[in-house]
Order: sequence, then structure tokens, then C-alpha cells
Amino acid sequence: MTKAVIAIHGGAGALTRAHLTPEKEQEFISALSGIVEAGQQNP
Repeated sequence: MTKAVIAIHGGAGALTRAHLTPEKEQEFISALSGIVEAGQQNP
């Protein structure tokens, strides 16, 4: 069986951490963590 791989692309925009509030940065981190966790679930 082939092992699956998940790649997360943060986008092609010019958004930097300097433009994020700590709350918004945490929202991004939480959303990306949720995506990784969902991808690790067994089908």
C-alpha cells in the first residue's frame, strides 16, 4: 500500500505575521492543525 502525503500551501498572497493580530494568527494555526488532524484519520 502506498503511504499518502498531505501538503499544506499557505497561499500565494503577501500576508506576513506583522499584519496579523495574535488572535488571527492563532485562528490560522488552529485551522491548519485541524486540516492535518483530519488528514491523519483512517478512512
